Amino acid sequence: MKNPEPVAAFLQSVIDDKDAIREIDFKMEYNKEWEMTRMYSDGISKKKQGINYTLFEKWLDKSLDVKIPKDMVAFCFNIYDDGDNNWSLELIGASSFDKENSDWACDEAFTTGDNPFRWHEEADWKQILTEAELVVKVYLEQGRYGKMLKEYKAVAVGFVDGDLIIL
Repeated sequence: MKNPEPVAAFLQSVIDDKDAIREIDFKMEYNKEWEMTRMYSDGISKKKQGINYTLFEKWLDKSLDVKIPKDMVAFCFNIYDDGDNNWSLELIGASSFDKENSDWACDEAFTTGDNPFRWHEEADWKQILTEAELVVKVYLEQGRYGKMLKEYKAVAVGFVDGDLIIL
């Protein structure tokens, strides 16, 4: 993916305007080449490699369709660079939270580590971080468990060995 700006702008418009998704007649399809196709009401389709929101949403719904430990106070979406343009996201629930120290995400009380969300994309780490942040933001606004996640002290996104973005 050479230019993530159009994708980022579109996802941000969905976040900013909850009715935008209805106005655009948005549909995502997934195929074996890890491509996402957007079909707009004017019949134009645009393809890009990257995170498929529909698959991400299904993965996250299934991951959160369990009993969440009571001692959890925050969630973090850890991003991993698996090499060869392969990426993965792991959701962890933490039993502590400290806005000033990102090590709170190491206090795992819940994890999807055995079943991460995986995708293939030719992009640098900054583009991956931007996409992951925006997909999580869309889920927080529209996903089945978005409201529940926002009730915790924090939801963060970041590379497992880097800084976290608190959403």
